[in-house]
Amino acid sequence: MLTLELLQQLENQVAKKQGRLPATIIQEDLDTDLNDVASMYVKDDNTIVLNTNNIFSLNDIELIATILHEGRHAYQWHQIQNPELTCESIDTIKVWSDEFENYHQYKVIENDDNNPVLSIEIDAISYTNLNIYNMTRLKTKINPSIQNLVKKRQEEIKNRIDNF
Repeated sequence: MLTLELLQQLENQVAKKQGRLPATIIQEDLDTDLNDVASMYVKDDNTIVLNTNNIFSLNDIELIATILHEGRHAYQWHQIQNPELTCESIDTIKVWSDEFENYHQYKVIENDDNNPVLSIEIDAISYTNLNIYNMTRLKTKINPSIQNLVKKRQEEIKNRIDNF
């Protein structure tokens, strides 16, 4: 398993490419009702929390994908906080801001009419999938119900300089 120090180095490099401060990666036991959650980004203190309860079941590529995914949430929050620097549309920033404001880790996110997948999650999944493929030529698993949304977002972000 990759060490926290190596994962922090990855996050530092990703943050540099994205023009933001790196999030601090920590490991802790999350509440038992969050056992299925491998990680989360905490905007209030700019941390990426790896869940000790299940992080050891991930292989190295999955850990890297986890850091890329949560780091993308740090990027999104940075874009919201610095709209004058953003390369995202005003509409995207507004949606992301609303989603961050109303995000609940406990809520199951499904892609259906009653519970659409959040834009911040589609963006993080798209970014992670694209960059894992660019680095390793491996593809991450994407739920079939969101594949079209992910492909669309990847087209929007694939030629940006913050990709690997």
